[in-house]
Amino acid sequence: MKDLTQRKNDHLDIVLGGMSGIKQRGTGFDRWRFEHCALPEIDLDAIDLRVSLFGKTLNAPLLISSMTGGARRAADINRHLAQAAQTLGLAMGVGSQRVALESENNGGLTRELRQFAPDIPLLANLGAAQIAAKNRTGLCPARGGDD
Repeated sequence: MKDLTQRKNDHLDIVLGGMSGIKQRGTGFDRWRFEHCALPEIDLDAIDLRVSLFGKTLNAPLLISSMTGGARRAADINRHLAQAAQTLGLAMGVGSQRVALESENNGGLTRELRQFAPDIPLLANLGAAQIAAKNRTGLCPARGGDD
């Protein structure tokens, strides 16, 4: 399990360590050019991007997603992302639940996030292999939640 937790920490190191890999390889966006096409006849105030997801209203069909599940230092990151998602009225994905399912390392994945984001959908990434393994033991993590 230590390897999995280390892998999650490696993900955070890559993101927080700057953009060295992107500088060398590029993002791919440099190949695209968009022609500006203004739409002055559109009443921007009349555009409503709100949508409903799982009975909760979102201000736009956007999701703040992360790969921060499990590592202890992910708790602060997920808390900040949850606060931003709540403020903006967007859904949030908390990342992989594998570490939490297979160990006691559940940093950033607990119900504590709900206090920072009470009104938005909080989504999780559950792997089929982990669900199957837990089903064999009689403990299925894929039961419907209350929020």
